Amino acid sequence: MNTGNMSNDEVNAICNFIEQVNNLQMKGELPLKLKSPIQQMIEYLQNDCQQTVTTQWHINKAKELIEEEQRQITFAFDSGKSRAYATADGQCEAKFGFQFYNETYK
Repeated sequence: MNTGNMSNDEVNAICNFIEQVNNLQMKGELPLKLKSPIQQMIEYLQNDCQQTVTTQWHINKAKELIEEEQRQITFAFDSGKSRAYATADGQCEAKFGFQFYNETYK
């Protein structure tokens, strides 16, 4: 893992934190996948029994906006100081914004 200027203590602290988060997820105390606000809106509109032409326009527009939302989330993640994550076997790996987005929101 490329840790840049991070010390071993910083890397270990991050890996320990992420291991705790992973444990909470496995216990069902944290969601494994999130839905972004735009994804939630699309789901709501698609399940609306009163769909109209206007509703379909909103669904299509929201689907277009997901790309911008993904770009913003990816940029925010990539701009962060830490990208180290613990894996199931206890190792650490680096992740990038598009991986974080795909694993978290898709």
